[in-house]
Amino acid sequence: MRYTSLRHPCRYVTLRFRVENNSPCFSGARTSLRYTSLRHPCRYVTLRFRVENNSPCFSGAMTSLRNTSLRHPCRYVTLRFRVENNSPCFSGAMTSLRNTSLRHPCRYVTLRFRVENNSPCFSGAMTSLRNTSLRHPCRYVTLRFRVENNSPCFSGAIIFAMIEEHVYVERIVL
Repeated sequence: MRYTSLRHPCRYVTLRFRVENNSPCFSGARTSLRYTSLRHPCRYVTLRFRVENNSPCFSGAMTSLRNTSLRHPCRYVTLRFRVENNSPCFSGAMTSLRNTSLRHPCRYVTLRFRVENNSPCFSGAMTSLRNTSLRHPCRYVTLRFRVENNSPCFSGAIIFAMIEEHVYVERIVL
């Protein structure tokens, strides 16, 4: 996958990134991720990072991200964080995101968070994403998907997704 762009109609959110060696992954899940840039039009947020050799880590932290805890004991991934001062965050996080818990028990991941009126949001997918349902009813977003081959990665390429409401996906190249 190359040069993916995600846009949201409410004061557009544009996400562009490049993946090396045909690895359709994003958000620090793979060693092939290099020089990712995330920009948000409301007080721009730019995230650039580099993943070091064989680090299956989640690089979703933003300049405004605080109190981040990441655990990856080969079976479960738990991500808990709190966002300060209405700062746009990354990987499903929003300006109104509070006390988010992400778990990955090798089969299903459920991410629930609250969206304040017309907040621009981004909710990614996975390298082995299947049967994804993303709903954005202006109050809650629920993301459920199944991960194949015990892939401990989150927020990657959208291989198969049912996207409803206010999320537009543009130019997915496999």
